[in-house]
Amino acid sequence: MNAKTYLIELFPKTISYKLAKRGLLKPANPITLTFSVTAACQSLCKTCQIGKLYRDNPKRAREDLTLEEIEMIFKSMGHIYFFNISGGEPFLRKDLPQIVELACKYLRPGIVHIPTNALLPKRIEELTIEILDIMREHAPKALLTIKPSIDGIGEKHDEIRGIKGNFKRLEETICRLKKLQKENLFFHVELGTVVSNYNIN
Repeated sequence: MNAKTYLIELFPKTISYKLAKRGLLKPANPITLTFSVTAACQSLCKTCQIGKLYRDNPKRAREDLTLEEIEMIFKSMGHIYFFNISGGEPFLRKDLPQIVELACKYLRPGIVHIPTNALLPKRIEELTIEILDIMREHAPKALLTIKPSIDGIGEKHDEIRGIKGNFKRLEETICRLKKLQKENLFFHVELGTVVSNYNIN
């Protein structure tokens, strides 16, 4: 995925947005879709309440959309260039690869992006392998990016994330994913952080 590909894909949409804003065209489909796949999360981050809400009421995750419901939504949408999966913790869904497959089928994304709290290194690796296989078949030119969260080093990370040992699992997750990255041209590992009063100094 290079700059030329981005320009070819996004330039016409950018122009159509500007024309639609002036009332000269019907608005185009969004370029980006952020789609929350679960309310479940094992973290207790100081900067986010999702994990606390889930811990206080684990039944919330029973209200997560089914694959059938997700398919209905995706069918109703057109091409989305940047498909951002959100949560909760996306890798808690065993059917995450099937959600990506539905996205590839109906949304035809250029980029599939998945953040993670990195608490389940082995599972994250296994599901990532499944997702890569699916994307090779259904979206061979699309890029997969996975972004483990890091909010500090060592105990500082654990303190902010609310889980003892999180940093060690983060390191393991990154190592596993970096190995996969070496074997897959269309897979990138990134890191995400929340800058807050807890880590700014």
